[in-house]
Amino acid sequence: MLMKLGKATDAMSVRELVALYQRGGGADDDAARELRARGEPARDELIGMLDATPAAELRSAQTETIVLIIQFQFPSQASFEAVERLRSRATDPRVQEGWRDAAALLRAQVSGRQNDAWRVEHRKLPSSERRLHYAELLLESSAPPDRVFFLVDAARIALEIGKEAKAEAYAREILATPDLAAKCGDGVYYGNHVLGMLALKRGDVNSAKRYLIESAKTPGSWALNGIRPPNIALAYELLALGEREAVYEYLDLCKVFSKKDAMIESWKAAIRAGSIPDFEDDWLKANTGIDLRKR
Repeated sequence: MLMKLGKATDAMSVRELVALYQRGGGADDDAARELRARGEPARDELIGMLDATPAAELRSAQTETIVLIIQFQFPSQASFEAVERLRSRATDPRVQEGWRDAAALLRAQVSGRQNDAWRVEHRKLPSSERRLHYAELLLESSAPPDRVFFLVDAARIALEIGKEAKAEAYAREILATPDLAAKCGDGVYYGNHVLGMLALKRGDVNSAKRYLIESAKTPGSWALNGIRPPNIALAYELLALGEREAVYEYLDLCKVFSKKDAMIESWKAAIRAGSIPDFEDDWLKANTGIDLRKR
């Protein structure tokens, strides 16, 4: 393929091919083919670019593109080790999470877990189950210190698609993780959330209330403090059953990690007035300024 300026892909440098890949829209396919044709020397140059990435650019578009390329064009032990080095340099939990997933996928590829048989099985599954199948691939391919993070994803997805036995098993493993609060704030929240939702399905309201309150005893995490609101379905369900006091206690505990006291007090006032707040919309507006109700 020729670029607009007339330069053929086989005449481009690896850095130029990364920029071409980043364009997408078909350019990524052309760049990928050329990089793949150059083999290990291209891979090693890409890894060198990763290793030379300044700390301020660990989550730049170029860095993300290079990781994507080595994931899908050059899965190898060397690529895996390069992503792990990248992770070790990151201090921002959001950056660490992105490279954690990339490292687990590379481990799955290098170990042979993501093989042709896995892909055939994946394609045969209903679309709703593919998410869990992929989450379980990453879970089983994760390094032991990372396992709890992938358990959170697997437990949440299993609950969403009605795989209750798996959801419960994953949630209980989360809560059994030593030093959970220090390792994974999301684990505290979602391990309890999943078990609370399952308790409610069984009609065990007292256990559901207990899990709701325990879920808010998280020390916090970037996800809970960022634009993605915590799943508050358990609070909704308990409010519908008239369990206001448990929800008030839960909301007060949420102040610790949300830093949104005024918003939470407005929710409590709405509940006292007999209505149910728009938790997710309010959370999004408070954290991003986006008000979905005005769209």
